[in-house]
Amino acid sequence: STMGKEGTPLVIGHTRNDLTQWGRLAARQLIASGVTVNDVIQVCLGAGINRGSLGYVLGAELVGASVIAEEPHHMDAQLAMLKNYRPTMLITTPSNAQELVRTIHERRIDPPSLHLRTVLLSRPVDEATREQIETGLLVAVQCSFGIEEVLDPGLCVECDEGHFHVNEDQFYVEVENGELIVTTLCREAMPLLRFRTRMACSLNREKCPCGRTGVILKPGERL
Repeated sequence: STMGKEGTPLVIGHTRNDLTQWGRLAARQLIASGVTVNDVIQVCLGAGINRGSLGYVLGAELVGASVIAEEPHHMDAQLAMLKNYRPTMLITTPSNAQELVRTIHERRIDPPSLHLRTVLLSRPVDEATREQIETGLLVAVQCSFGIEEVLDPGLCVECDEGHFHVNEDQFYVEVENGELIVTTLCREAMPLLRFRTRMACSLNREKCPCGRTGVILKPGERL
């Protein structure tokens, strides 16, 4: 579920095939972030079935990585989980990652003792925030971008160059008057035709050094 227009709750349905496709798309982002069967992933995105938790769990299971899909209730619990289970990737919000940086600095915890290699953030951040998390935790930081009504995660994959490549085998994207418009190509339960996302963006089809051919989406602010 997510919040629709004017704060109205919007429940999003999926068929079995929709869930299979969602897992494959989330797995693409995880693999692009360097995840393998040897990794342990902690998904820390908030309680409930929204906010992408389910998508990342499906993706992690498809890759074959171990996954901990549990939301610690406070920072002490999160630190204990990081130390005891030794996840190599943390999927979380920018605010939680920043709080983790502040906490280990205040408690003089050595970042390598947490065994994290990568932090995948639930949304794009500016370079200053990315650098703060990278240097504070000594990790690589990647970001996700999605539209909850469309799919989040799964709409795009962030590459090593920091570009968001649209999964064009699943989504047809357009820009009209600066607004991102998305048509789903494979969704069964709730197909969308030229869905107006209320998200400002631009599209770029220039060749990316990473080798991916999907159109590059540069997200902006909510309209």
